[in-house]
Amino acid sequence: MTYHRKDKTMFKGLGEHNLNRRAVDIIYQTLPGALRMTDFVGQAASFNILWEKRRLCVRVARQSRAARFPRWVFALSTVNKEKVDFFIFIALTDNKIHKLFVVPASITPQITVSITESVGFVRYGMFETSLGKVGEKIEEIEARLPELEAAYKAVKAK
Repeated sequence: MTYHRKDKTMFKGLGEHNLNRRAVDIIYQTLPGALRMTDFVGQAASFNILWEKRRLCVRVARQSRAARFPRWVFALSTVNKEKVDFFIFIALTDNKIHKLFVVPASITPQITVSITESVGFVRYGMFETSLGKVGEKIEEIEARLPELEAAYKAVKAK
């Protein structure tokens, strides 16, 4: 099953559980040779997708209605970050994929990730990608991971 641009409204009317399940399915379809962990481990899996020995955790959030500017909040408190290599954050607006981010787990906060968009600036913008280029973005970020981790640790140490 392939997802075309017109099919991005598939999030309409879904509760939180099915919303995340649909997001995992969409990412799974874009990564050749990937394994969907719920197929054989169940919902208790620490991550959602195993792709080329990389453990991916997919999170999806609807746009906050209370914020003054576009904002998406992704809960990570239930995720064991030591068992995840990358988070894939899907930001929805009007039940459609607005933005998609691939962020290494080693440089994400423990509890929540808040992605905001204001005056043309997007937090985590360097991790933004399109649906068809998720695999390429993972490889690109993985090549820069030592540099990113060093910068993250230097900022957190202050």
